[in-house]
Amino acid sequence: MNESSHLLLILCLLSTIFTSLVSPAQSNYASPLPYPLYVHYMAPFLSGGGFSSESVTIALSLISFWKSATTHLGQAALPNTHPTAFPNAFNVTLHLQHHGDAFNKNYLRFVSKDTFSTLLPHFHVNDAPFYQLAPTEFEKKQNLVVICHSEPGAWNPPLFDTLECPLDTKSRLGRSYDMVRIGRSMFETDRIPEGWRDRLNAMDEVWVPTDWQRDIYLRNGVKENKLRIVAEPVDTGFFNPQKYQNVKSPFDPRMKTFLSIFKWEKRKGWDVLIKAFLEEFKLEDNVQLVLIISKYHDDENKSFEEKIDAFIKTYLPEEKWNHAPRILVRQNVPLDMMPLMYMHAQAFVLPSRGEGFGRPHMEAMCMETPVIATNWSGPVSYLNETNGFPLRVRELVEIDEGAFMGHKWAEPDEAHLRELLRFVFANPSESQKRGEVARRHMMEKYSLDVFGRELFNILGEIQDRFWGGAKLGERKSREQSSHEEL
Repeated sequence: MNESSHLLLILCLLSTIFTSLVSPAQSNYASPLPYPLYVHYMAPFLSGGGFSSESVTIALSLISFWKSATTHLGQAALPNTHPTAFPNAFNVTLHLQHHGDAFNKNYLRFVSKDTFSTLLPHFHVNDAPFYQLAPTEFEKKQNLVVICHSEPGAWNPPLFDTLECPLDTKSRLGRSYDMVRIGRSMFETDRIPEGWRDRLNAMDEVWVPTDWQRDIYLRNGVKENKLRIVAEPVDTGFFNPQKYQNVKSPFDPRMKTFLSIFKWEKRKGWDVLIKAFLEEFKLEDNVQLVLIISKYHDDENKSFEEKIDAFIKTYLPEEKWNHAPRILVRQNVPLDMMPLMYMHAQAFVLPSRGEGFGRPHMEAMCMETPVIATNWSGPVSYLNETNGFPLRVRELVEIDEGAFMGHKWAEPDEAHLRELLRFVFANPSESQKRGEVARRHMMEKYSLDVFGRELFNILGEIQDRFWGGAKLGERKSREQSSHEEL
């Protein structure tokens, strides 16, 4: 049995167990699209990690919005010949297919049952793209949007072994299908990697999450008419402090806790965090730093605890070791535990040197947890001094090793980080007020239903841009649609 068959079996078994669906939120009415639109969304849904969680939440936002809008209209899902079609009132069909990274079997252990049961009906779990599985729709020349949500090296032609996105239908299937090709992309330094520009410009649209990325992409040669700012949503229903008021804290109640979540890489600024924490606090302060760490291209046999101990011993004098505050390392924390981890922390802290957007920041903000994060890159689009604690940047510095040597990223101000840690520690009530503002901001701008409505409207704009004014399935020429955007 091959890996695809194993995956199909796992999905089918889980689908029989996970029967509950995402509860729809309230929503305003959305006008249906003028023509049927097929959205084939390819992403590393089942790999874990940043792109995985982002793509899962984006898919959930569309489903949540369509369900709530249908409920608001008092309509039930009408019969449809295609099993993944949404209510006919919206004229949209969504297909999900894993692409762009390896399938992580362990990841399925941590996916919530509501999430899984909601996404499962939209999945294709083998290597056949859905245009092969549903040829009748394309004989009718339905409009097709393909979203490639992965790093551009995975786009067709891929630079490593992964399912093609978008598929070269002419060479693979013997004929060309009319499609709009969208790339979802972001990066965390002051420029894009070598080789990305041409791949980005080959797409019809490129979705980036913030103005910050848009400006960087423009400066690095990506055409302006290709770029569209599409943020990312957060599940404010799942990350809701009201749901956990009577649930026991996962932390030692005698200790105040600072929480950080990151991949084990220099970009995340874990070295700055550990230094600032150890310099600012002592054992008698009854404070601890909890680090939830995941691997990142790391094949060393040392545990994270061993690596952190070795790092501390390089600069902390031996006579201070027994007086240092506690640092705890956690791995593979189930998703269902994360709201509690955020909720019972004094603050979420990440002095990162660069972020694409900052998903843990948003999740913490949903839980009304104060956030201390570097005031550079993705988080500047939503984190400010009214809803959190932006950390000053000392300077931009060149990366001196690795694949992106010569790029620049932020060097967080360690002294300012110490000030912010001490302020939150000493002023919990005032800090909590910013957390409350943060949740309201997430609800108003980034909830599943709000974001899903915005994304549905974007799909309508895309249909109008590339097919508007034409007969069903007859796409405007790329030259015409590009000219209109200039």
